[in-house]
Amino acid sequence: MRKQVTVTADNQAQLSDLAGEALSVGTVLTLTAPKSQAGRECACGCQGKTGGGFWVPGHDAKRKSFLFAEFRSGDAGRRKAAEKELRERDWPVPNAKQDRKATAPTQ
Repeated sequence: MRKQVTVTADNQAQLSDLAGEALSVGTVLTLTAPKSQAGRECACGCQGKTGGGFWVPGHDAKRKSFLFAEFRSGDAGRRKAAEKELRERDWPVPNAKQDRKATAPTQ
């Protein structure tokens, strides 16, 4: 946000301090407010700030990998919770039959 301010006798000292130099009465300054930090806290809970999306770069893949591992854990409660979150995020849910083949011992 930009704002133009004219130096007056009342604000001369304050604006001179802000500018870092002596300003004359009648000088017109254009003040620019600093950009606010865009984004939000990362959805993974790392407390990192995003650039505007839901994830710090790469953290969505880490979360998806974690959920896949939870889904394959063998614990029914963890599997159900992982499947629920995968579906909520519109991410693929691993195929249980394919997973059994992939984890079967090779001979």
